[in-house]
Amino acid sequence: MNQRPVAVCASWVPSFLSATYFQPCERHRHHKKNECTFFCISCGAKPHSVCQHCMGAHAGHQVIQVRRYVYCDVVRACDINAYVDTTGVQNYIINSAKVMFLNHRPHSKIGRVNGADTCRTCHRHLREGFSYCSLACKVE
Repeated sequence: MNQRPVAVCASWVPSFLSATYFQPCERHRHHKKNECTFFCISCGAKPHSVCQHCMGAHAGHQVIQVRRYVYCDVVRACDINAYVDTTGVQNYIINSAKVMFLNHRPHSKIGRVNGADTCRTCHRHLREGFSYCSLACKVE
């Protein structure tokens, strides 16, 4: 897919960020591996995630997989960059892949030196050169 990134405030982004992930799918509650870890951009007006068993109904749609890292929802940078301008959002290397956090992260209790870069929205400390700690902070 060779698409140009769209503005970070595309109509489906708020639904993507507010959806609940890693919960059992209502439709497939009796199936194994029924956690909702996907979001269908094509159906993005519905603020819910889908499981792997729901994917047949979304064949041919644009879908993003949400992953979990230390109890937080993340998305691979290479997956989201195709659809959203993530400039300024801090990324992390997890399992050899660059990822970004979807929502605000809790502040660490470790004191930082003055002058460190902070998130423009929630004031969480960041690595140098970044403006936001998560996609949600960039959207706000």
